[in-house]
Amino acid sequence: MRRQGGKLLPCAVLALCLAALGTGYAYWDGTLRVAGKLATGRLDCVFASEGTYRAVLVRDGGEVLAEVPMEASAGENEKSIALVFPEGMPEDFLGGENYLRISCPITEKGMKAKEKPVDFTVPGEEIPLTPEQVYLALPNAVYDWDEPDAGFLEPKRLIAFRSVERLDDVLCFCLYLRAENENPEGVMPDFIRMDEESLMALPLAERLFPSSGVWVDYSFATELRIDQQTAGSGKRIHLFGALTTYAYWTDCLHMKGNAAFHFPVAVQLLEAGEYPADGAVIDDRGFATESNARKNGKTEQYQNTAGRTGEL
Repeated sequence: MRRQGGKLLPCAVLALCLAALGTGYAYWDGTLRVAGKLATGRLDCVFASEGTYRAVLVRDGGEVLAEVPMEASAGENEKSIALVFPEGMPEDFLGGENYLRISCPITEKGMKAKEKPVDFTVPGEEIPLTPEQVYLALPNAVYDWDEPDAGFLEPKRLIAFRSVERLDDVLCFCLYLRAENENPEGVMPDFIRMDEESLMALPLAERLFPSSGVWVDYSFATELRIDQQTAGSGKRIHLFGALTTYAYWTDCLHMKGNAAFHFPVAVQLLEAGEYPADGAVIDDRGFATESNARKNGKTEQYQNTAGRTGEL
């Protein structure tokens, strides 16, 4: 009869050898973990704290027609700007044939921004104009018209084109605005009749205008997107996903503003119990009446504007 223990000994020796080999490998082998973060250059553009913020009326070929008074102030942060046009929009702008170019100097804190010329051959973006306040401007006073005709409260639209270009060797973001060519006939009244008591009840406005008539103050807001300079090659490496890569290759600035539009509507002032014939308007040749004398006495601060107001 054979003994079975002869086969167990080689198996035991083999198991001990494997255990010793595993223990030795554990001492000689280890795992190192390396963590890191890879990032590209970031595009970071802001509105410049120094420089000239300018608005000019131009043709589509770039010819400058006139300077438009504009005031710029910082917004909520360095990526936002607020604009005010103290004398309103020029008459030549409302016809829709010329462009208002708003140039804002920008500072590049990160990667270089891509310069992009304006292209009027592509469809422009519509920017809505929201009416905020209606003013009744007379030769020697300006009033807040709180309950105007409905036609003056209709929103309007501007057509916008954008560019990033150098003006006088300064990198600027430029917004080109063109008035929507709308026909106001049948919407705006030809003249406004107002009695003396109603006129005197209107609150005096805290601003002046270069001509008489009805002025409507509109507000607008838009975003200004800027591309990174190297983005023009079209070889974007999507290492971090499409949205993350897009954030690194573009930047966004914010602009809001207020601008007044002029409507040359005639104003007929009615005396108590009197209904004047058509054409008896208040303009720079305003007739002397007791009510006018009271207005002049009440609004001495506006006397300097009478010499530069135009006819209604």
